[in-house]
Amino acid sequence: MTRTYEGSGVDQAGADALIPFFAKQAARTKRLEVVGDVGGFAGGFSLERLADLGYRRPALVVSTDGVGTKVEPLRAAGRHSTAGWDAVAMNVDDVVCVGAEPLMLVDYVSVERLDQDVVREIVTGVADACATAGCSLVGGETSQHPGLLPPDGYDVVATCVGVVDVDRAWGPDRVQTGDEIVGLAATGPHANGFSLIRALVSEGGVPVPDELLAPTGIYCRALLSAAEEVPVHAAAHVTGGGIAGNLSRVLPDGAGAYVDRQAWPRPGWMELLLGWGVAETEAYATFNGGLGMLAVTPEGEALVRALAGRGVEAWVVGALEGPAGAHLR
Repeated sequence: MTRTYEGSGVDQAGADALIPFFAKQAARTKRLEVVGDVGGFAGGFSLERLADLGYRRPALVVSTDGVGTKVEPLRAAGRHSTAGWDAVAMNVDDVVCVGAEPLMLVDYVSVERLDQDVVREIVTGVADACATAGCSLVGGETSQHPGLLPPDGYDVVATCVGVVDVDRAWGPDRVQTGDEIVGLAATGPHANGFSLIRALVSEGGVPVPDELLAPTGIYCRALLSAAEEVPVHAAAHVTGGGIAGNLSRVLPDGAGAYVDRQAWPRPGWMELLLGWGVAETEAYATFNGGLGMLAVTPEGEALVRALAGRGVEAWVVGALEGPAGAHLR
């Protein structure tokens, strides 16, 4: 009996048929620096224009991340484009934490069995997020893993490369006593804490509510633009580890900082989790507590106004003072 690759569950013809669609999605994110088109073995990006863009000592910055266990409730709810969006958001907002501009991104979509419509939706979400972040989708991979994922299951991961001028990079070395902390509003729990959320809904026998599946906020363009008006010394993407855990990563050795939990309104999705029995400490330590990004600046209110002018709600939520480490009040 003759055996074939397709007979083992891999649809190579279907995957090949998606390449023109991928190229179309990538084309709408294309920056001038992109070299070549999607469909080759690797994506290219010219660095020649960086001097024209004002970079004197450019350094490349790279991040890789995925959607985590949020991918399963998104799949179950048919919100495949959000899975693609979130894979981008988790990366571009890591890159911006050093003051870097996201330049290019590649995605990796692994599927149990190829459903072209689902993959199209995922990649559309990737392209939408790249366009929002201002970075180019320059390539990726769709990998079929029959039998290694749950039936109809998939995962989405991305890698983003950005650039920052070494002399203007944000980080702990720029943070000073007296700086203020600005919190940028989260759009939901983003892509963290979903192992707990899935356990809670499983116990209750209900699907994950829509407000918990909202696309992850993308802050990079607004924050970089606002930083042209107001100095930013450091930024922390509030992902796994919560507010204190991520803020501590941008503090100088021995420095102390506090965040006041009364300084911003508690979002409805957080009230929902608390009503399900999630401890309040967990809401700020595992989840983001309603803040998707923290920015350290000497001019808190000015940064809040600059962000508001770019469509991002934010509050002055704390300052650099007190005992060493990051603390919630």
